[in-house]
Amino acid sequence: MSHEANDDFTPGRERVADAAVTVPVIDIAPFAQGDLAARRMVVAAVKHACEHVGFFVITGHAVPAEKIKAVFAESRAFFARPLDEKMRIKRPGPGISRGYNSLAGQSLGLTMGQKAPPDLMESLGFGPLEIDNDPYWTENFGPVHAHPNLWPKDAPQLRRAVSDYWRVMEALSAQLMRIFALALDLDEEFFVRRSKRHVTNMRINYYPAQERPPES
Repeated sequence: MSHEANDDFTPGRERVADAAVTVPVIDIAPFAQGDLAARRMVVAAVKHACEHVGFFVITGHAVPAEKIKAVFAESRAFFARPLDEKMRIKRPGPGISRGYNSLAGQSLGLTMGQKAPPDLMESLGFGPLEIDNDPYWTENFGPVHAHPNLWPKDAPQLRRAVSDYWRVMEALSAQLMRIFALALDLDEEFFVRRSKRHVTNMRINYYPAQERPPES
């Protein structure tokens, strides 16, 4: 189904978030650990937040603090390296979100089709940890979305920290997809079944202090 752009379109007032609304904080732990009533309360809270606010913050996500600290510490250590070392795992090419992007090496604003200054950040990009030789991964856009991850050969701790964080966030994403499915009166596994071979990109950004104001 296609939708034509309409500059005069105004959403119905009942579907516009209240500018003064408070973004809700939702504890999702009962969805995994509670009884049926507790699960339903989480689903109802998420549904209300999506329909009336558009945003929500979660707690009780079970992402271990040590996993977060490890990926933060190891990525900071990588960005502190000399440029020539970081460039050993430089991004392979346009459209491939793997490896290292140097400072001002990209300008995401250009995707709007207008002149834009470069992004004053460095980044590391990663994708799915486990792929195989199925045509899904090897044909058409597969080599772009499933390009092998690039890791510094002398920093196994970075690979371990990123991989551990990826897996816990992947599990959290599946948890949220189950909540969303139930909020839409769908089978709980509706989205999970359709996302088993997702091509999610994970990006770690570093914004170093600048000595002069950025270009306008």
